Amino acid sequence: MVQAVVSGVVDKLSDLLITEAVFLYGLNDQIELIKLRLHQMQCFLKDADSKQQKDERVKGWVKDIRNVAYETEDAIDTFLVETAPSQWKGVGVFMKYAQKPAELFAQHKLGEKISKIQAKLKIILEGRIIFGIDNLGEERREVVSVVRGAVNPDDDDYEIIGFKNEKRKLIDQLVASGNEQRRRVVSIVGQGGLGKTTLAQKVYNDNEIKRHFDVSIWLTISRDFKLVDILKKGLRKLGIVISKEKENDEEFLLKEMKRVLSEGRYLIVLDDVWAKNLFALFGRALPDVGNGSRVLMTSRFLAVAKQADPGSMPHELRFLNEEESLKLLLVKAFPDQYPPSICLANNDLVEVAKQLAKRCDGLPLALVVIGGLLSMKVPNYNDWNRVLQTMDWQSDGSECMQVLATSYQDLPYYLKQCFLYMACFPEDYVIHAGPLMRMWIAEGFIKPEGRWTMEDTAERYLEELTQRCMVQISERSLKYGTIERCRIHDLLRELAIKESKEENFLQLNNHRMKGQHPNTRRASHFQTDVVKFCENTNLRSLLIFDVHIASLIKFRLLCVLELKGVLCIKNLANEVTNMVHLSYLGLRRTWISSLSEKIGSLKKLQTLDIRETYVTTVPFSLWEITTLRHVHASWNRPINGPHNGSKLEHLLTLKYVKVMAWKKDFPHMKNIRKLGIRNRDNHDSKATAQLLKNLEHLCSLSVEWQILPEEIVDMRSFPSYKNIRNLGLLGEWPQSMMFNAAMIPKHVTQLVLYRTRLEQDPMPELKKLPSIKFLDLGRHAITCKKMVCSSGGFLQLQRLYVTENDSLEELNVEQGSFPFLKYLWIVACWKLRMLPELHYVTSLQKLEISVMLHEFKLRMVHPDGEDWHKIKHIPEVAYIF
Repeated sequence: MVQAVVSGVVDKLSDLLITEAVFLYGLNDQIELIKLRLHQMQCFLKDADSKQQKDERVKGWVKDIRNVAYETEDAIDTFLVETAPSQWKGVGVFMKYAQKPAELFAQHKLGEKISKIQAKLKIILEGRIIFGIDNLGEERREVVSVVRGAVNPDDDDYEIIGFKNEKRKLIDQLVASGNEQRRRVVSIVGQGGLGKTTLAQKVYNDNEIKRHFDVSIWLTISRDFKLVDILKKGLRKLGIVISKEKENDEEFLLKEMKRVLSEGRYLIVLDDVWAKNLFALFGRALPDVGNGSRVLMTSRFLAVAKQADPGSMPHELRFLNEEESLKLLLVKAFPDQYPPSICLANNDLVEVAKQLAKRCDGLPLALVVIGGLLSMKVPNYNDWNRVLQTMDWQSDGSECMQVLATSYQDLPYYLKQCFLYMACFPEDYVIHAGPLMRMWIAEGFIKPEGRWTMEDTAERYLEELTQRCMVQISERSLKYGTIERCRIHDLLRELAIKESKEENFLQLNNHRMKGQHPNTRRASHFQTDVVKFCENTNLRSLLIFDVHIASLIKFRLLCVLELKGVLCIKNLANEVTNMVHLSYLGLRRTWISSLSEKIGSLKKLQTLDIRETYVTTVPFSLWEITTLRHVHASWNRPINGPHNGSKLEHLLTLKYVKVMAWKKDFPHMKNIRKLGIRNRDNHDSKATAQLLKNLEHLCSLSVEWQILPEEIVDMRSFPSYKNIRNLGLLGEWPQSMMFNAAMIPKHVTQLVLYRTRLEQDPMPELKKLPSIKFLDLGRHAITCKKMVCSSGGFLQLQRLYVTENDSLEELNVEQGSFPFLKYLWIVACWKLRMLPELHYVTSLQKLEISVMLHEFKLRMVHPDGEDWHKIKHIPEVAYIF
């Protein structure tokens, strides 16, 4: 891990010598020497990293290197903060050489610090010989190609190894009839890593369960839960909108959930329950009306399960036997084939695999993680046996953590810091991959690699972490196939927290963990004391979740600032502009309504996220920041876009902006990939079309006009025509043009039509799009009375939304259409008389009917409803009226 720290400081020193040479005034040679010595140390750190696990002296030597690297970084970053005004305001020849007293003092302080650092480095280098640390060369960044979409024990079509019988028993308990009509709590109990959540997911997603219960929702319970938050999350999943006045009213929320659940047979999953009193509190929202409703709960603690329902015997998970353990290990080691032919032909390899499986003591998480580690190795005896030798410990009850630690130590240094960073997020938190990877980039974890963008490299890093089973995929993008959401297992998070403390990488501050080491580089705050929230001024990342803050003025060295759901301080805009190293600024769900003109002083800013804020206008100075890569604003509050001539060569994402009065001198943003434009009027369409013709790398486009311009609707002349995968067209379709699928990029996978008011049935044209997987016919997308989905159409479609189309009276689905459709939403189509013939669509997993006439629902009710035969095969049907 210290390799990553030293590598980052060496890169920073290189940049300093190039970009700030004028302001160093004679210190160049000394800084060059420090850079050289740190670079020399990199060659020895790989050997030291392996030896420090068994040698406390080497461990101390590595710690000294890390501390001096941090000291160097602090000295350089502080100097840049103190000289920033002159660097950005100075113009002309005289200003290059004239110095103000403050700058002279900053230079003097830097010189003193550098002299001390040089002396420390000399002593540290001498220690290498004493400890016998060899030069193994500098570790290169080489990301192994990963297998996307390979066989995975968590996939829906893959049976749980060793838990098939347990799954059947649990389903039988949940759907039991006869004398079991009371509300029961069925509990799965076992230690961390046994697979409680995985088993519960398999049960929850089973077709028999979906058909048996009228409504089912999944709630993950954090260790430091708040009842109000659980209730709000549950009601949202039930489709209930809560007013701002009532969203924190506990009694109201309890009554509302009880009211909604009383309408049918329900299944509530409470995952990862720690507190004995959880069910006593939350159970008040769960009615017992004798209709066979159930609660499925997972917990590490038998006492928690027994207290929730003393009359129900908890299901205690067992460990896997030797045969099951070996199978699970090999499934993960060879994700693209099972059984692996190489193992069948190599007895030595099988023997090593058996010994590795045995060391995991039948714990599924340990087996999965070690299997993921092996999947990155060449499948031969020497490489696998080397992994086995690193796991040579005495049994002391900590086998699982030892296995996880082995997998962590096997990570390349550049992946270690990416993995540890995930511990910044709260327990059981579903992490959005996009912001996570942008934080990695802002921190300098990701380096440019040839033709790849840093975002491309970050995606590959995340993919490798998932193949190594260090990170779990929660959701993949239908548009691009990339990871959209992910999470980290509790035990792996505990490992990351432990390693982070050791490395001074991260300090969490919540009810259970407080206080910081002065050298800690990152801090994450959730559920902490408002006043005593942070004292460390050397932080590079500060993540705050739903906590009120008073001031940020002292954090001048930040690269990443994430304030999610924070009640922002009044002077935030001014305080942030003093953070000259800031590269990532996340203000999502804050109450901020404006940004200071001084934001232009953030010359290193890469990401600005102001979604779900009250900001509608940004200063022009924002568009003068040439390092910008991602700017996100709310769809319903678009901001003013770049002005003429803005040089935004690195900009990749710009969503959402109002159309500007662009003339010939368009903003220079030729590399943009994702663009969202809103224009309620009808001006500047030709200029916007001309701008779009300059964007050859565009893969996601959303445009809104009152009447969609012809020159934008017909995209065949756009250089990005073959690249666009995600397209949103919002506005009335031009009357002079027939709707023609040829105008739409043929490789589009996600298409949203909103207020297009198409008079003819669009389905005959839309079925010509061969790659479409997600289709959203939103509010007033059509004005026709009938839509027909004909046979042989939509061969890739997985999700279909038909919402707020009040002219639609008839929707027909012919046999052979939608062979892979999984989700269908029909919302507020008031004139639609009945459901289409969905019994042809055997792939359908969920049907949601919302805000429709009560008569429409009656046709679907079992067993007498006229449309029941159309939907009885669908595992999950949700009614929200």
